[in-house]
This record gives sequence, structure tokens and C-alpha cells, in this order.
Amino acid sequence: MACAIAYAELLKKEGVDTETVLPGSLNKSITEKIKKWKLNFSINPGFKNAKYILVDISDPKFFADFVKEKDVIEVFDHRTGFENYWKERIGSKAKIETVGSCTTLIWEEFEKRVKPLKITETSARLLSTATVSNTLNFNASVTTKRDIRAYKNLKSFSHLPENWVERYFETKKKSHPKIQSKQFFKIQKVWVREVLI
Repeated sequence: MACAIAYAELLKKEGVDTETVLPGSLNKSITEKIKKWKLNFSINPGFKNAKYILVDISDPKFFADFVKEKDVIEVFDHRTGFENYWKERIGSKAKIETVGSCTTLIWEEFEKRVKPLKITETSARLLSTATVSNTLNFNASVTTKRDIRAYKNLKSFSHLPENWVERYFETKKKSHPKIQSKQFFKIQKVWVREVLI
């Protein structure tokens, strides 16, 4: 969700008529608090003969039914395996790279293409939160320096409370009681040591 909403914002800044389409239900990482942010998306596409930009997905077997491969014009994903498949079809518009979160790729597009650099608070909050969620608060083995850098650079736009990460993981812990408290405690402590200093 974060990548789709933020990238649609970037495209609109560039004058592209676009909409965010998120078919199906939102995943469990999206808390009730996040659902209250200004989230602008549809469940079904509103354009006829639409072209698609896919974010956080590159395996065609997981595409929504209405997405046809011939209509895909750009792909962003942090899971490798389909780089060559998409490079053969769309060339440099296939951005599939090994980072901890696809949000990092989207933020880097903002940094390259939006001058002066601006992003709405909602998009910055979504990208920031998805980054810490996807990287397990920068503890996952897939976490890169790029993820940490992106998160730090988004802070000035997100205006999230200083204890946001702790509150986010506490909420997730309550909604997923099988996860041990020690894991969340470790995540929170590592956050303070590695990222904020």
C-alpha cells in the first residue's frame, strides 16, 4: 500500500493522470491508526485501457486478475527472481533490487525526480512505517544501508512521534499475540542503538 500510494503521488507531481488500485483486503501490518490517515486508493481500476505500474510485486502469478502483462509499463520490487523476465519486457523500467523494503526504491525515485524534494506527510508516514515493518525494525537480514538512509531522510517529512516505532510494534504485538514480547523488546532496543545514533 505504501509504495503504491507514494508512487502515485510522485507521478501526479510529474503530471501523470494516475490512480492507486489495491485489490483485496489490506494486510495485517496496516494498523487501525494507519487506516485513519488520508489514504487515497481504489479497489478496482477506474480507467479503461489502463497501463499498470506494479510495486512490491514482480511475479506474474500474483497479479490481480485485471492486470495483463502486456499492459505493465514499470515494476518495482525488492524480491529478486524476476529481474531478467521484466528487463526483457520493459528494460530499465524494471527496478528489482535487493533491499529490505520496496519503500526504499520508491523513496529513491522521489530523491532523483522531485525537485525541490517534497512528499506529503501521509506518503512519508506510509513509507517510513512500511520500511520499519518490512525490515523488522532494521533487524532482518535483508536490511541494507539504503533502507536505513531512506528512513532517516523521510523523518523530516513524516512528522511521526519519536516513539512511533515502539507504538507501531506494540500494536502489532497486541494483534499478533503469538509473537513473543522479547522479540519486540529486542527490535525496539536495536532501533535505538543502530538507527537513531
